[in-house]
Amino acid sequence: MSGESEELLRERVMTSLVAAGAMITELIFDYLGIVSIPIHYLCLVLLPIMTLPIGYAALKEFREKPFNVDFLMTIVSIGAIYIGAYHEALLVLILFNFSEYIEDKTIDKLKATLEEISKLVPKVANVIINGKVVEVDVEKVKVGDVLLIKPGERIPVDGVIVEGSTTIDASAVTGESIPVDVREGDIVLSGTINLTNSIKVKPTKPFTDSTVSRITKLVLEARERKTRMERFIDKFSLYYTPVIIVLALLTIIIPVLVYGQGFKTWLYRALVLLVLACPSAFIISTPITYFVGITRATRSGIIVKGSTYIETLSKVRAMAFDKTGTITKNKLVVKEIVPVNVDDKELLKIAATLEAQSNHPVAVAIVEKAKELGIEFQVSADIREIPGMGLEGKIDGIGHVLVGNEKFLKMKGIHISEEILRPDEKAVYVCSNSSVIGVIVLEDIIRETAKDAIAELYNIGIRDIIMLTGDREEVAKKIAEKVGIKKYYANLLPEDKVKKIIELKREYGLVSMVGDGINDAPALAQSDTGIAIGTAGNDIAIEAADVAVMSDNLKKIPYIVRLSRKIHKTLKINLGLTFALKIGLIILGFLGYLPLIIAILGDDGLTLLVIANVLPILKYSD
Repeated sequence: MSGESEELLRERVMTSLVAAGAMITELIFDYLGIVSIPIHYLCLVLLPIMTLPIGYAALKEFREKPFNVDFLMTIVSIGAIYIGAYHEALLVLILFNFSEYIEDKTIDKLKATLEEISKLVPKVANVIINGKVVEVDVEKVKVGDVLLIKPGERIPVDGVIVEGSTTIDASAVTGESIPVDVREGDIVLSGTINLTNSIKVKPTKPFTDSTVSRITKLVLEARERKTRMERFIDKFSLYYTPVIIVLALLTIIIPVLVYGQGFKTWLYRALVLLVLACPSAFIISTPITYFVGITRATRSGIIVKGSTYIETLSKVRAMAFDKTGTITKNKLVVKEIVPVNVDDKELLKIAATLEAQSNHPVAVAIVEKAKELGIEFQVSADIREIPGMGLEGKIDGIGHVLVGNEKFLKMKGIHISEEILRPDEKAVYVCSNSSVIGVIVLEDIIRETAKDAIAELYNIGIRDIIMLTGDREEVAKKIAEKVGIKKYYANLLPEDKVKKIIELKREYGLVSMVGDGINDAPALAQSDTGIAIGTAGNDIAIEAADVAVMSDNLKKIPYIVRLSRKIHKTLKINLGLTFALKIGLIILGFLGYLPLIIAILGDDGLTLLVIANVLPILKYSD
């Protein structure tokens, strides 16, 4: 609503309060046998005052929606006045205004909940200019500036730490309550809180492109993507209201003209039908239910890009998971060091000397292990990297050295003894002057939440969970067994993953894919709902997915499935209850058993009941 519309609705509510007071006073006086002309005339004056704004709103909408809610309420109000049902006419307008106000305020509350995220970012940032700290408007912070973030302050823009280490509270962005330790070189996100030490941060994005701004924009845009259910209800309400209006006219015409019965009696019953024809409860059920659900997901650090994905997730019975970067952390660590005729430290020192020249994950893991053990190693310039194989070079005092996989050594004609051969593991062999002097075994760390998340998905009724990976069969089998996945496919290229998703959709119907959102983008797009995990600060991942989980907590996956089912179940209850009660009330109204006051209470009460039934989703536990 615009500010003017909100002001107008507020005035309508204030007038309704006055009207309610006047009407109740007159009813009490009537009961006591007291005649009060001023109060009676106040009620009569208030009737046109309250009808005119609704009639004006009906005319404004008439071209696009001829049978809009305001139009129906205007007809009912005028009809009630015509037959002398003044109190019923007042009650129609009072309850309609209050219902509209509560509905409007509920939507505003949900919007405010989302907009609170963007307010987490401070208005100013402390920028270091020529050695001095200067306060600058956060929207004027440029990429490459250096910001000083003190303990207790929120980080204004996404950036990288260039000096210092601290602990960050990222709960507002990722939904994770446990603080995270960060140091120089780590990425920090806008909206997170610096808890312990002062740090210097260099922005990597302007404010408008930072994480918090993007979250708010994506969630608000999500409201525009409608589900099949929403489209059906929109279409249904277009036909439902005119049909009821025709029935209301026939309710007057047939008894009066054909059977000669009283006009006012059947006009009264027709007005009851018109009140019940108001499709407010139908119209509001779907958007408010999905909007509440998307808002709840956002609070848990899950960005859902449209209600259509909520609908799909509620029906999914099979899920595919990428391995690297999803089930595992995509961070290799040294698992075992097996030396031959040298000691552990010497073996690691030789390997690290070569690997220090590479940025491959294997090289990073070996160098980090050497540093962790306090091993000093030289950085040799005479090194050549063979992609997909390993490295070779010369080290002073040692000679010609190779560090690589089994395939690399076979290509070089070097024999590996059975004692140290590791065909089922990620192994790096170290050779000195054509002799194998040891093997370093590495492993990819499985996410702490992976096993519990997979177990919960099976428990909530996901029929099959399938792991897709480009890794070897042996590695895939081990990871699948460790986390409890029963089906897996290994040695897959990105295009193979897409083909596999297509096959799974044929087998299971609706299939969701969970990945890291970068190299999995084609498979995520092919699935019915693509879920990217650990996407905070990753623009590519956020754009690629239908659902973006900001943290790397895999337990968010069963949660969003449970939440989707809760939302869908609530929606079905609301629509079923609304439809059943509407039909029941319409039949009673047609037969003359339903007073206009009860019809008014029933219709507006249904709208409020829908809202009341939806709001508990905001507290749905994760």
